[in-house]
Amino acid sequence: MEKSRAEEKWVKLDYSEIHPDEKFEISNYGQIKSFRTSRKGGKIIKGSFLTGYNILVIKLKSEKKRTYFVHKIVADYFLDTPSKDETYVIHQDYNRSNNYFENLAWRDNDGMYAHRKADPDYHQKKIKNSKLTEEDVRNLKIKLRDGTKDGKKPIYVHIAREFGITLTQLKRIEKGENWTHITID
Repeated sequence: MEKSRAEEKWVKLDYSEIHPDEKFEISNYGQIKSFRTSRKGGKIIKGSFLTGYNILVIKLKSEKKRTYFVHKIVADYFLDTPSKDETYVIHQDYNRSNNYFENLAWRDNDGMYAHRKADPDYHQKKIKNSKLTEEDVRNLKIKLRDGTKDGKKPIYVHIAREFGITLTQLKRIEKGENWTHITID
């Protein structure tokens, strides 16, 4: 359902680390207005996208640049203050481009992962830039668990070469730091 733009509210972005020349406003719909130029009323900008999320790159007082997620800015300004454990902002409809404030909610780490797993498209989403598929990881974990045919511990270098990954990546998978959502029976 499209919301009436009469309900749209704008707030000046007021983070202490932002350079004084950087002037932006954010709306409860997730729109961004830039006042970098001398335009009166500002100009609505789209920002950029990073892994499907709308982002805004802003210059800091230190002259460095920082990337802000638009949905997190909207949550900071338009949602109730979260508890100290709630540091993640989720899109309730799983649509990363819908930054309307009523679609956003603060969650803790467990709540964020539970929400992600409840996404109907969760298992269909391909992890981009990955050398491994989920099936590769299952096979790799089985090799690590079962060892070689003679019962000896597997040689990590051979497994890493077989799957085209580094030893570091292999160790992270074995320790459960990466690909934790893949389990073997």
